[in-house]
Amino acid sequence: MIIAPKDDELTAIGISMAAGCKPCTKYHAAVARKARASDQEIKDALVTPVSVRKKGAEIIVSYALATLGDPKPRANESTLVALGAAFAVNCAER
Repeated sequence: MIIAPKDDELTAIGISMAAGCKPCTKYHAAVARKARASDQEIKDALVTPVSVRKKGAEIIVSYALATLGDPKPRANESTLVALGAAFAVNCAER
C-alpha cells in the first residue's frame, strides 16, 4: 500500500503525540505543512491522540482504583504523582 507523504506525516504527528515526544511532534508538523497538509488536518492529527490517551488514562485509573478499593491520595501524594506522570510523558516544561 502506498501512503501519500501528507498522510504519512499526519500519521507520524499522531504517533508522536501519543508517545509524548515534543521534538518528533514539532518535526512532523513542519514536514506535514510542507507536504500541503491544511491547518485543520494538522490540528486534528494533534488533538485526536490526546483524546485517545485521556480515555486510556481514565480506563486504567478506574481499573486501579477498583483493584485498590478506591483509596483517596493525600494532596502531596497527588502532586508527586502528577509531576512524575508529566515527566513520564515528556510534557514537563523546562
